[in-house]
Amino acid sequence: CDTGKIQSAEGMTYCDACLVGQYRNATGSGSCDLCPAGKFSGASAAACTQCEGGKFAASASAGQCDACDAGKRSELASGAAQCTNCTAGRFSSDGSALCSLCASGRFEAQNGSSSCASCARGSYQPDPESHSCVQCEAGKQQSRLAMTYCDACDAGKARKLSSQAGVGICEDCDVAKFSGSGAVNCTACEAGKYANEPGGPSCSPCASGRFSA
Repeated sequence: CDTGKIQSAEGMTYCDACLVGQYRNATGSGSCDLCPAGKFSGASAAACTQCEGGKFAASASAGQCDACDAGKRSELASGAAQCTNCTAGRFSSDGSALCSLCASGRFEAQNGSSSCASCARGSYQPDPESHSCVQCEAGKQQSRLAMTYCDACDAGKARKLSSQAGVGICEDCDVAKFSGSGAVNCTACEAGKYANEPGGPSCSPCASGRFSA
């Protein structure tokens, strides 16, 4: 009998094909062998084929390989018997040979993820493959999602880290106070100057004949 076929009975005029998930790499008499886990075959196979990247065969005698679930991977031509979880900071879709890095502005804290989360407002992440986001520093803000930086508060605004943690928005200075850009606190106008509207970047001198304490 040719490779991939057998015949155990005497006096036969034909040979039987090895079944799906089996193989025989020799001629003559003998039996078909099972493909091991991580490999597969069709009928009449002389050899088993390794599962390609992104697929696996968990048990022996497989006729095909199954795709890895999202959040898992198997490397190219690895002959995988199982898929491996993507590590934190990475993700994958169904049938992936490799895990992709979470982009800057995104993160993933858990293993085996199919996607990455966006950094929330008031936070940022400049690096790829991150497990978490960084809160904006005092005097800075970020009102958008999935950002890689925080913006300095405009002049006339301020942001305290302790009182506004996670909010991400700078607030106007009160009347009679001012600030420059990137301010943590607003400063009271000095004597002889005033600011009669909130959000002022500076204080104005009192007019002749007027004063402020």
